[in-house]
Amino acid sequence: MFYIFFVVYTFVFFVAMCVVFVLTAWWDTGRGAIFQITRVLARGYFWLTPGWKVEIAGRENIRPGAAYVIVANHRSMLDIPLLYYLPMRNFKWVSKREVYSWPLAGWVLWLQGGIAIRRGSAASARQMIGQGEAWLGRGVSVAVFPEGSRSKTDGLGKFRDGAFMMARTAGVEVLPVVLSGTGSALRGRRINFRNRFRVTILPPAAAEQNVVREAMERELSLRA
Repeated sequence: MFYIFFVVYTFVFFVAMCVVFVLTAWWDTGRGAIFQITRVLARGYFWLTPGWKVEIAGRENIRPGAAYVIVANHRSMLDIPLLYYLPMRNFKWVSKREVYSWPLAGWVLWLQGGIAIRRGSAASARQMIGQGEAWLGRGVSVAVFPEGSRSKTDGLGKFRDGAFMMARTAGVEVLPVVLSGTGSALRGRRINFRNRFRVTILPPAAAEQNVVREAMERELSLRA
């Protein structure tokens, strides 16, 4: 029943997004209104689940008005809504192209103006970097899971270069974010109603993969 409730909840928000998109797309080219509705939708998964608590640390590491390439660890599908706790007015996702065909979740990404990438395609990677650079040039951050897919452990998988190439090309810093608690929240169809989540925003760094990875690994070891 709990999962059915959230499917209905998501569908209602999706209908609202479609209405807002029709009313605002002609002037809100950054899709900021859609982002704000998505933020409420995403946070609602945590607000409405009994016993779930979210803690945010490092808010001061985000400079108002600055655009970043956001990189975060990826353990669970819950990482996506959890990242909407970042105190930002707008950001765009980089996601695998096939995700955009998913019912509701993929459609929401499209409405937000997300960036699609086809795995294994150099041409698609170049296009992704170009689209990301365009958003960053407009002051809109871009969020990437540099591992490319969900990790099967609490540690970090191998990073891909795309996020760091994008940051270097656009001349912006990387904002490392460490998410914890998502791996223990869902166990198959079972929900852990006593789960705690934490979003840790680390200081912005130059687009150097090793530096960013080491900072994230240190934080993950503290969370463990």
